[in-house]
Amino acid sequence: MEQVKENILTMPFDQLGLSKECLESLRDMILTMPFDQLGLSKECLESLRDMKLYCLQEFIDKGWQSMRDTAGFNYRHFNEVIKLLNEKGLLHLMESR
Repeated sequence: MEQVKENILTMPFDQLGLSKECLESLRDMILTMPFDQLGLSKECLESLRDMKLYCLQEFIDKGWQSMRDTAGFNYRHFNEVIKLLNEKGLLHLMESR
């Protein structure tokens, strides 16, 4: 089970060989998973907590502009989360924000 979790967190979703329904369920799970389970740096986790953001969905809901205007915003940490979204094929979710 631990190996499956590791694959889910490290491999792009489209390389997992799962059905569309399973991929959507996995996407929803990743979007609501606490940041501390996604392999982000300690500094990034602290910055996200300071901004009162605890999962990817909250990060996405905040949006690009609001994120930059938030006290404690840090481009390096922002880019760490953006990289994770991109690796998972979820970056497009930020486009409308």
